[in-house]
Amino acid sequence: MNVYLKNIALAFLALFMITILTGHPTFAGSSTQLGSTHSLPPEETTLDSSTAQTIALYSTIGGYTSYNYYGSETTCSNICLAADGMGNSGSVVFYIGHGWAGYPWNPIEKQWAIYEDTGEMVFDKDIFPYSSNQNVRFAFLYCCKGGDEIGNIHFWSGTPFGMPYAWLHTISISDNGYSSPDSGDQAFIGFHELAPWLADSNEAHDYQGFITEFYYAALCCGEDLSVNEALDYAAKEYNPNCDTFADTDLYKGIYHLEPSGWVFDGQMKVYGNGNIHLSNSIPSCAMKTKTNGYFYLPSGPPPQYVGAQIALLFTDGGIAGDQIGGEPPYTLYTGPYPDELVDICDALLINGKYGKSEGQSGWEYMADIVPDRVIDMYDALTIGRNYGRSGTYSHDLSHVTVAFYFEGRLLEEMVDPRGFAYLPYGPDFTVKRSGMPIGAMVIFWSRV
Repeated sequence: MNVYLKNIALAFLALFMITILTGHPTFAGSSTQLGSTHSLPPEETTLDSSTAQTIALYSTIGGYTSYNYYGSETTCSNICLAADGMGNSGSVVFYIGHGWAGYPWNPIEKQWAIYEDTGEMVFDKDIFPYSSNQNVRFAFLYCCKGGDEIGNIHFWSGTPFGMPYAWLHTISISDNGYSSPDSGDQAFIGFHELAPWLADSNEAHDYQGFITEFYYAALCCGEDLSVNEALDYAAKEYNPNCDTFADTDLYKGIYHLEPSGWVFDGQMKVYGNGNIHLSNSIPSCAMKTKTNGYFYLPSGPPPQYVGAQIALLFTDGGIAGDQIGGEPPYTLYTGPYPDELVDICDALLINGKYGKSEGQSGWEYMADIVPDRVIDMYDALTIGRNYGRSGTYSHDLSHVTVAFYFEGRLLEEMVDPRGFAYLPYGPDFTVKRSGMPIGAMVIFWSRV
């Protein structure tokens, strides 16, 4: 076994042992994005919608089956389906919009609600029966009142109350899952009192950035971060002066100044076990081809590829064949990575894989420079032609798209600022910038 394959084996063995020792098994569930536009200004719904879209993409890359129901599809029936995890264990849910709390039936029994897109309220007691199988491991309600308290059963009527209870179907969870996490496998994030609008973001408080950076860190940052670690990661994006979530006013409490003094607005609450891990995927393989930007979607093991990330761009054909020697950006990815030089390391990679076809033992996608699912003379000739050449790569992903045929139609999808793109399983694709093909390195993520 050569050094590279040995490192791959050791990495996967380490990942397996970490899973056993830390007790956070992976789950292949659904990720549902819900959001009501009811009684919100256009600028807020635009931000809410783009946030839901980003979470849907990161959820797909993170190994979930994603259902983006933001807007008109946020109905009572879809909210209840989400509470059931769409029938899948290990599921996650996100809701954004208005929340409500009050006494709808009598003056002593309080209930909580979120909204359908039509403006009809969906109460905690309506959601509760659908979460009985506890398929939802994690719920994040970005709305007022949703995290006021864990909840319980009303004594007189026997009615369940509280959004954490409604979604997780348990009251046996910590009331501070960030600083004092319990030992369970569920977590809930919501606001006590008021949740700020995303449109109220400013230089010191980026609310949309906090949400999207949290989901990036929790689902597809390549570091296998826990919910609490993802909150810490997001805190630095939310406010540059914050090192951890505990430093933020989201955790400490948001206030505004009035003539009478500072008035409390709201506070983000974490319930349950903030040490759980949500990601179901890893960056498992990569390809770097030529300047025409052409790629195929891997079909060899592992088979469950969930998305792609454009990692590097280049226009200099002289560095086609620079496949190995560099430092990967993710701790969970241990495969070849370019180092801006075509040298003996690249030649040895091709030589060691020469003659192999996709799916065979020892196959390596990064050795398939001319992408045809076989390592042959064309890959070796690319190395020979450019041997000794060096160059640089671009990380500027603005105006970058992936173009592919799907169901007989040519589609061209913009990648997100980190280069992530969802590709339907099967088609070949071309990476483009400003409409023109460009050389790239693509990292493929697969479900674990």
